Amino acid sequence: PIGTTSQMPASESRHDVKKPFSREFSVDTKTHESSIKVELRHKKPLPLGFAPLFERVVYPGGKLPKEHPFSFESAIKDRYAMPTASLRTYRTINYHRLCTGGFNRVCTERCRVYWLAQNAHGHTTPDWKIHFSIKKDLKNLGLAWDILCAVFLDHACEFGIKVTVAEALGDGKWPDTQRGREITLYVFKHSEKYDSSAPAEAVGEGVGGAIGGPMADLAPPSEVHNFWLSKEYERSGSFWRNLIREAEQRLQHYKIESAGCADGDLPLGRYASIRNEAFIPW
Repeated sequence: PIGTTSQMPASESRHDVKKPFSREFSVDTKTHESSIKVELRHKKPLPLGFAPLFERVVYPGGKLPKEHPFSFESAIKDRYAMPTASLRTYRTINYHRLCTGGFNRVCTERCRVYWLAQNAHGHTTPDWKIHFSIKKDLKNLGLAWDILCAVFLDHACEFGIKVTVAEALGDGKWPDTQRGREITLYVFKHSEKYDSSAPAEAVGEGVGGAIGGPMADLAPPSEVHNFWLSKEYERSGSFWRNLIREAEQRLQHYKIESAGCADGDLPLGRYASIRNEAFIPW
């Protein structure tokens, strides 16, 4: 109880036990909390697109401008271009764009090695994805991509994001069975299997056995950091919750239409859902 004292157990040191608050201190605390609440009420709301990691708005309005090399419009105009962009937060992250197989992708070299490692193990390793459900209207889809790619970049994501562009390029139709997966954000979870660049039976034959993923013993020493796969590149659950919250806010601000949650996904909001293709526990 406040204002009382108790005997310190012998197993605890005086540094392990907090001193009990007095009633006088309790009143002061309430007064202080009240003043903080008043200050918060008068604090200006953060502008749309504010990126805490950068402590500023990286992309005005929280979306890529049309002239950005990663914008939806740029991808449709020139699918064969492979533009690059770099962002500096706690370190520099280099991104590039690929438009293949009916998808427009923005990713890092590390992400491409991650995809390679997953394929090498038959997608039996953790395969977490956040899907964003976007109605297939091209204007709606294009704006949603510019918003979510901006979120991906201004949160300094380490891996990749993709959007369906088959219909926009006239290369086919987005299947109804894929509804709700129009935009995919990849969530990396490390597996010890990635420390071998080849199936187990090939290790010892000059292929694989490397710590750090499939490229660890193949890339030049000066470049291996770009391809390294390890647990240090995992992001916490709170990171993804905050990212999804920000993404949902921006999508709703621009009145983006959802196509409904993808079959088999766990819904996380109006647009976002999560899926593990390999059914590996988080």
